[in-house]
Amino acid sequence: GDGTKRVEKWILRKAFDLPEPRAYLPSSVLWRQKEQFSDGVGYTWIDSIQEHANKAISDQQMKTAESRFPMKTPRTKEAYLYRS
Repeated sequence: GDGTKRVEKWILRKAFDLPEPRAYLPSSVLWRQKEQFSDGVGYTWIDSIQEHANKAISDQQMKTAESRFPMKTPRTKEAYLYRS
């Protein structure tokens, strides 16, 4: 490259950067700065997922997680929930 610093996911954004009337997204949305996931969806939503995982996955399941998931063993109940 030419050393120019580009916005995150530039190639993906550029692929969707079409002129009107073919544009999929307004330019203001397409080129806006990325936000941290929790900032975009809200902390309440993330807290509720963690609460659900804590209810759905038992301590016993976590103790035996390594035998069920020997590769990249989940270290949290939320991670276990996604893998099961």
